[in-house]
Amino acid sequence: MASSKPQSPLPSCEFPAGFRFRPTGIEILKYYLLNKVLGQALPYDGGFEEMDIYRHDPDQLPSAYASAPI
Repeated sequence: MASSKPQSPLPSCEFPAGFRFRPTGIEILKYYLLNKVLGQALPYDGGFEEMDIYRHDPDQLPSAYASAPI
């Protein structure tokens, strides 16, 4: 499988100190996946890069995105 670097850097986001992203399964289904499948806008469309993981070698994903700003 061919490896490639991220096509664009992640946008820099400023979250408050102590912020944690820990959605429940229901929250992921209700606020992200349902809207994604229906082609609707997501509640927050920034800070998370979408990528086709099948186009990358799994062993190279951590190193390719390790230095991305968060």
